[in-house]
Amino acid sequence: MSSNLSRTLHPLTAPAGRARYLTVCSGADNVGRSSLCINLAIALARDGKRVCILDTDPSISNAHHLLGISPAYSLVSVARGDCNMRDAINNGPGGIMLLHDGGYRAEVEKLKESQQRQLLHQLQAWQQQLDIVLIDTSATDASGLEAWISIADSLLMVLVPQSRSLSQSFSLLSQLSPSGKKKPMHVVVNRSSGSNQAGAIFEKFSSTVKKYLDTRLQYCGHIESDENIRNSVALQYPVALYDREDPSCARIFDLAAALHDQWTGVEPVGLGLVDLVAASIQQQRVDQPLWPEHSDTHQVTGGKAQFLQTPALADELIDRGLLGPEELKQVIEALLATAHHEFPATFPGPRGKAKTRVDEGNDGQRALLDKLRQSRPEGLTLDQLLYDHVRRK
Repeated sequence: MSSNLSRTLHPLTAPAGRARYLTVCSGADNVGRSSLCINLAIALARDGKRVCILDTDPSISNAHHLLGISPAYSLVSVARGDCNMRDAINNGPGGIMLLHDGGYRAEVEKLKESQQRQLLHQLQAWQQQLDIVLIDTSATDASGLEAWISIADSLLMVLVPQSRSLSQSFSLLSQLSPSGKKKPMHVVVNRSSGSNQAGAIFEKFSSTVKKYLDTRLQYCGHIESDENIRNSVALQYPVALYDREDPSCARIFDLAAALHDQWTGVEPVGLGLVDLVAASIQQQRVDQPLWPEHSDTHQVTGGKAQFLQTPALADELIDRGLLGPEELKQVIEALLATAHHEFPATFPGPRGKAKTRVDEGNDGQRALLDKLRQSRPEGLTLDQLLYDHVRRK
């Protein structure tokens, strides 16, 4: 039994608040990519990591489908304001989370700036609660995969012992942009007959890629062809939930440990979803700061943001017990007073502090927040004032 199985994984090297993104891809279909992605996520979660699978199949949500989960909402639903991130997250087996993309990449550029900012805040709060995001891709061509490579810090290429898999995977890598080829690339050989076959396949594939593409691949091991794994897909019960020394899942934990070893000391190089959305906003409105802490909440330029539109930060502070009823009352009063002062036409009323009442408990706080969000069509965002308020503390 490999010594890797007994390892306790140490914290990753990603900066605070920055999850590490791994794009799981392949050059051919039907290589067990989504099943391997699910089992890897569970193995990482069982070693103490907070893991979310970003399921990018726009039609059948493949990872969800394999687990018998029907997502009611997707990342597109969050972007459009139909729900918040908590509604879009599905809890999976072994403590993992799943988020369906829903075709988000095609939709995000169509959003209004206020919607993009709302999405940005919610993604930031989501990302801060994670250690690893596994991107389960559906595209097998470079044009469809390139966007998810730009987000990722590294790639995991899934090969199988078939000439078609090797040739199509080489073709996929050859079509990547120069920046895509520079990303750290890990390889796992799935459905192999053993370590000798898997090692030989990797050496052949790796030497070809190095010779013709000048790209170095890192071997992470193999997953042997196993009847239990095939049955687990039909039963919608991943093998990574078995005892970790069970032969059917031992290699999954080896893979998790190998990836961790290759990540150690390597800083993330991808954009991540938060920076990607921030870049989109910056391109649209270069005259406005991206983050509230870079702005003066009493001097809003370039138009008014949607009033109290983004609940993510307020809800997170309430959940953590960092914003009590009286303190929330003071924040809301200050927000309304600022709105009365800066936008008297939109917010008629006294320039002094508005009188508010906050019931005890989280439900009372959220009820008041919801009421305030719906009370005016435009003005300052709640998150702007909260960021400023917390920073002053």
